[in-house]
This record gives sequence, structure tokens and C-alpha cells, in this order.
Amino acid sequence: MNKELCFIIDKRKLYLEKVLVEYNDIPIFYLCRSEEEYYLVLCSNIEEEKYIIVKPAKLEVLDMLNGELAMRDIILHQESFWEVSAGEDISQDRVEIKPIDQIEYEALPYENTFYEIPSPDMEEY
Repeated sequence: MNKELCFIIDKRKLYLEKVLVEYNDIPIFYLCRSEEEYYLVLCSNIEEEKYIIVKPAKLEVLDMLNGELAMRDIILHQESFWEVSAGEDISQDRVEIKPIDQIEYEALPYENTFYEIPSPDMEEY
């Protein structure tokens, strides 16, 4: 199975691992993976193709998937995030790392919103 390359961050290729939330068949909250680490991606603006990416610990990802950690909190628990504006292709993406206090709070999931497993496929994952 070919993995879909989504982003290149700090010379690491991030491949789509699992779509968590879609809107009109567009992934808006999903997991990517480099060779050794997980990244959580939030589409902050569908029209402008802007993304917020964080690198949570595996335990944080598990806690979020099991409904023990709110989706907003997993993002805000990180020290920094990458803000990505999509280019014509991945090599032209504009990637900027920023401290977490510069995040666009309006783009984040609502407070105290927990992930709910939508399908048996996701539960198996």
C-alpha cells in the first residue's frame, strides 16, 4: 500500500496515517506519521489550505483516541506547532514553527470536545 505524502516538516516526510474527522470528504483532523513519530494535523482553513500540526507523545494520542484527553487540549499541551500554508505542491508549502501561544484559538476544536470513535474500523485502529 502506498502511503500518501502530506507534508515535509524539518526534512521529515509526513505520511497520512489515519483520518479522524472529515468534512465533505475532506480530512480536517488526522494523524500523520514520519518513520518514527506521530503528528496531529488540524485543517484550520479549508479554502486557504492552512494547517496546524503538532507532535504529541504516543500516549497523548492514545488518550485522545480513547476519549480521555480533549482534542483541543492535545494541541495546546505542546510547546510549539507548525503552521503550514499549502503551495502548488508539497515542496512549495510554507512551513513556519511557532510557540503554542501564537496559535489561532478560533481554529481549534471547541473546549472539552472529546474524540468519539465513529466506526468499527477506527476502533480496531
